Amino acid sequence: MSSRSWSPWRCRSGSDPRRSVTAQLIAKVTAGGGTHQADALRAWAQIRLESLTERAQEVAEAIGRGWGNAEIARRLYLGLPTVKAHVSRLLTKLDVANGTQVALLVHDARRPDHD
Repeated sequence: MSSRSWSPWRCRSGSDPRRSVTAQLIAKVTAGGGTHQADALRAWAQIRLESLTERAQEVAEAIGRGWGNAEIARRLYLGLPTVKAHVSRLLTKLDVANGTQVALLVHDARRPDHD
């Protein structure tokens, strides 16, 4: 038997359990990889976001900032049902499953250029 006892706070991957899953995922995605790979990822994300309407891009950016539907509605002066409709269309148009994937796409599009 192992000398280490089981703990709900110990993660298999060795990651810090106090960090959110989204924060861990962003850290993992942004760490490593060559500049060519990062440049390709940034360009791909930018092209996908540029295919959206201006308002849909604003909603995607808000999701990328971590705003919830109610906050997006308040800050962009939209009704909550309108925000939900925008988010639903974003998920379909970007072919993603949830807001976290939208946030990651926005994050990838913001990556700085590498010299």
